Amino acid sequence: MEALSTKRLATGTLIFATALIFLSATSEPTSTTVNLLANDSDNNGAIMATGTRMQMTEYANSGQRLYSLKVAEWTQYRDTENTHIELLLPEMRLFDDSDATPWQVSAQRGRATKLGNQPRLTLSDQVQLRQTTPSADSVYLRSDRLSVDAANESATARGNVILNVGSLRTTAPVMILHKNSTLEFRREDNLRVLSTLLLPEQQATEPLGARDV
Repeated sequence: MEALSTKRLATGTLIFATALIFLSATSEPTSTTVNLLANDSDNNGAIMATGTRMQMTEYANSGQRLYSLKVAEWTQYRDTENTHIELLLPEMRLFDDSDATPWQVSAQRGRATKLGNQPRLTLSDQVQLRQTTPSADSVYLRSDRLSVDAANESATARGNVILNVGSLRTTAPVMILHKNSTLEFRREDNLRVLSTLLLPEQQATEPLGARDV
């Protein structure tokens, strides 16, 4: 019995350490409640830990803050070579630094993973984005999925993408948001750029710059 208790304690410690390593490598959690689950921890797809009220911040390769995120609940799973975290009701400030106008993002679900050394965040199910500036029309965007690319400081919206800027409304299968307020509309099959749109940031009278490619 003592040996079994020691094994469970060691397993719990390993899971907790893995969870902390994953979170610290991809973000900066500021407040979270963690529940450790040791049963079947060696099996792929097993739940390693759960938690509530997690907040994290991700930085781009340039060192600037890419986004800040908070979630209502999260669950960490074991994968074959890594782990991933499922997120419930994520809310995010995208391009959250002084050099860019941030986007307010919300969704029903999300997933945080790592591809090599690069973290990847994907939001899904009723993804909504809003960008508001004091001197320009608010920009609204909806899509089925949104993936954040830390290396390129961009985010890609896929599936039923709808963009509203004032009276302008447009749709596209794929839309890429760049930190410099440029939107790229692309095809789904070969990702060829169809057109670009530059969103004004400072003056309300500045026209939207659209260019077909």
